[in-house]
Amino acid sequence: MKRIILFCFMLCIALMHGHTGFSQENMIGNQSQNEGIFAVPATQRVEIDGTAQEWDLSGQIQSFGDFSIRNDYSIKTAAMWDKDNLYLFFEWRDPMPLNSQINGKETPDKGWKADAEQLRVKIGEDIFWLTFW
Repeated sequence: MKRIILFCFMLCIALMHGHTGFSQENMIGNQSQNEGIFAVPATQRVEIDGTAQEWDLSGQIQSFGDFSIRNDYSIKTAAMWDKDNLYLFFEWRDPMPLNSQINGKETPDKGWKADAEQLRVKIGEDIFWLTFW
């Protein structure tokens, strides 16, 4: 009987712990886990001017290292295309931009630790890893 009560108690604790009301949790923690982005067709000429006035942001995704600080440290990425180009729009959220401790020239594989956007692009069978600071 004690084992059944102990089992029920442990099950209740596990269920309460697992139900935090936080929907962004995934198998790697409280960070975003984007597995793709939807590039929408451009309906007008895209200006490279640092604003998103003419952008359709319906396919935009947000990437962050921890859900609890996503409003201060994150990046939103949007993609659009026309017959000639693929356009990417990045909106960084960082109270101290360009203050990365990672040197992209010395350790480009560590960009994920700091102010960077990393993309993995597959074209046919070729895969490209791009890091932007």
